[in-house]
Amino acid sequence: MKLRVYLVHTIPLFAALGALWIWNWTEGRKLLRTAVVTVILFIQFVGIGYGVWKNQYRNEYLPAAAYMKQHGPAGSLIMASGEFAFEFGFDKRVVDDVRLGYFSGKKPEFYVRDIWYADWLEKAGTRDPAVDRHVRDTLAERYHEVYRNPGYTIYQLR
Repeated sequence: MKLRVYLVHTIPLFAALGALWIWNWTEGRKLLRTAVVTVILFIQFVGIGYGVWKNQYRNEYLPAAAYMKQHGPAGSLIMASGEFAFEFGFDKRVVDDVRLGYFSGKKPEFYVRDIWYADWLEKAGTRDPAVDRHVRDTLAERYHEVYRNPGYTIYQLR
């Protein structure tokens, strides 16, 4: 049941097809070919440069993880995206459960909402109203916001 569509496999194919198309489209027009390649490379470098400049790992992720390390009891359960396992270990301490224990019944010390969790929860309002209601009610009744930065909002059990 694994998905066969994977960017590592499809991007090189699309890049090669795009290069072939540009090569044929600009045949006999050296200046146009150079301009198209220059624009594509410029867009790539600007995108990469923006990511390097923003440095979400250092400016958003590490401070959020440091907050939980400083303020949370050792070994406390954390519900967050899987990336937090790199900071807290790949044992059962970090659980990637956007539904905040809706199916498992687990009650974590920390619930970390990142951009992916926020997007999923926004869509859950129409796709899965029961889960949406559970997350909203549980956060309002049992948790309080203790940390926020542009990438992460951390809620701690009261």
